[in-house]
Amino acid sequence: MTGQVFSVKIQERRYGGPVTGSWSIVRIVSMAALLLASLSTPAFAQDPEPPRIQWRESWAQPAPWDWVAAGVLGASTLALFLATDTDDGYWLRRNRFDEYGVRAMGASSSRARHAADILSDITRGLSLIPPLFVDLGLAGRVDPTIAGRMGGVSVLSLAATTFLMTGAKYLMRRERPLVRDCTDDPDGNYCEGGRRFRSFPSGHAALAFAGASLTCSFHLRMPLYGNRRADIAACGTALAVASLTGILRVVARKHYLSDVLVGALIGVIGGWLLPTALYFGFDRR
Repeated sequence: MTGQVFSVKIQERRYGGPVTGSWSIVRIVSMAALLLASLSTPAFAQDPEPPRIQWRESWAQPAPWDWVAAGVLGASTLALFLATDTDDGYWLRRNRFDEYGVRAMGASSSRARHAADILSDITRGLSLIPPLFVDLGLAGRVDPTIAGRMGGVSVLSLAATTFLMTGAKYLMRRERPLVRDCTDDPDGNYCEGGRRFRSFPSGHAALAFAGASLTCSFHLRMPLYGNRRADIAACGTALAVASLTGILRVVARKHYLSDVLVGALIGVIGGWLLPTALYFGFDRR
């Protein structure tokens, strides 16, 4: 007991008053900030000038024909989307792999499915914001020409991704797993009309992975954040958010696992493979 009183008195003398919980938190945060500052200072001392954002001479530039191709793909996608819905589905058979995914991951309550549906909309949007807005803004501060070229790459990439996923949906016409709940909820949004046969592939997963792949295409080739580790982290975070989007679509019972996997593949093709083949090349230097 005497030792505890003596310890408290020492703390009161040293800090001018009693040590409270909030004050301890402030001290911890301050010490952490100082530690991070001390760790980051030598890095800036060794490399005072961050790497410069540039469009390499070996990279191709988006041509006017690329914008025309993006417009044609966009118009074709719109025509497919506005096509007359049909009440007939082509892919109605079920398989063990997808059925296991529905049982293991699908939400049982309608409220949980609705929440997962809304969250998947949010994460899909978060996947598209960096390559369409943040990265272009960072590049535009250095050179607006680079931002324009990046914008051309993104537009063609997303146009190709949207066309591929929409064409596959109308070609396969797979029944959604949520349709099996129409017996208990006949007024559901997917119980009537052509929307019930748009399960394959997952459009959310395709767009989310297209955005994540574009983020990786830009950040792994250009120092948009001025730090190699930060750019790699941006790529990893984008892929994680895209993966979460696909998982949420299965939880919401809007798609099967195979729908999400194929949608992710289409997104990677549109966001990584297409820009690499047309503009950046496969040279890793």
